[in-house]
Amino acid sequence: MKALSAVQLQRRQNLQILIDKYGSAGDLALKLGFKTQSRVSHLLGTKGMGEVSARDIEKRLGLAVGWMDRDPNRLPNLPNAEWLAAIYTILYNNKAVPRMSKQKLQSVIDLSYESATKAGAVDPQVVNRWVEILCQK
Repeated sequence: MKALSAVQLQRRQNLQILIDKYGSAGDLALKLGFKTQSRVSHLLGTKGMGEVSARDIEKRLGLAVGWMDRDPNRLPNLPNAEWLAAIYTILYNNKAVPRMSKQKLQSVIDLSYESATKAGAVDPQVVNRWVEILCQK
């Protein structure tokens, strides 16, 4: 029998993380829209998980493409999606943003997210203040 590749072993570990997160293989199967837990159990089996199955699970659970292939202990801390959406909405409504370079715009996003993390929420005044500061010549 052929040994599993490093990527297949990582996918198996991440599948187990998802099973633990959702409570059981059956609960994960329901979340994925599978009729029975047998498909999840099969993916945990000795054959390993292929590329198509890994991408399908990521898509169904709203995970980043490639999540199944990476060590979760090495994944970057991804921003809270609601905060990021709020920051983008504020920026969309700010007329100065189209004139900003991509680098400055990314700085505004990063600084706004950092501020939101400290405050526990996104403050539109803080986001717009970062735009003002970074748009000064």
